[in-house]
Amino acid sequence: MSAAARGTALHTFMQYADYVAAAQDVEKEITRLVQGRFITEQQADVIDRNRLQAFFASELYKRMSTSSNVMREHRFMSALPATLLNPTLPERFASEQVVVQGITDCVFYEDDALVLVDYKTDRVNTPEELVERYAEQLHLYAKMLTETYQMPVKEMILYSFHLNCQVRVALPAL
Repeated sequence: MSAAARGTALHTFMQYADYVAAAQDVEKEITRLVQGRFITEQQADVIDRNRLQAFFASELYKRMSTSSNVMREHRFMSALPATLLNPTLPERFASEQVVVQGITDCVFYEDDALVLVDYKTDRVNTPEELVERYAEQLHLYAKMLTETYQMPVKEMILYSFHLNCQVRVALPAL
C-alpha cells in the first residue's frame, strides 16, 4: 500500500473511531471499524498501532477528552476577501469575496475558545518541516472558524503521527 493510502487509512480511523474506546484498546477499536465497514481489512493491516497508542497517551488527547465539544471532520464554508488568498491581485479586486470551504480534522472547545488540530502522516525529519508546509492552510482555517463561530481560535496544532508529537503553529494576525 502506498504512503498516501496508509495515511488515508490512519485518517479514516481517526475520523470514525470512538476515541474513548480506542484509548482503552486500539486493536479492539480497529476490529470494530473493520466489522462496521468504516475501514477495510487492508487498511486495518497498515495502521500503525504504536503511533495510535502514542496519540491516545498524549497530552493533546487528554485535552480533547476533557472538552465539552469535539468536532471531527468538520466541514465549514466562509466568504473571504480575494486578496487574502492572493495578496498580489490588483487593487480593483480588493473588495471581491471568494467562497472557500474546508474540512478540519478536529476542532475542540477549551476555555471559551477553539483549538484547531490537523493530523499529519507526512514522513518528515523535523516539526519545522510540517509548519512550513501547513501554516498557511491553518491560518486560513483559523480565520474561517473564528468568523463562523464568533469565537477565537486560541491554538493551532499539527499532530505528527510520524514524529509522535504535537507541533504548535503560531496564530495569524486576525
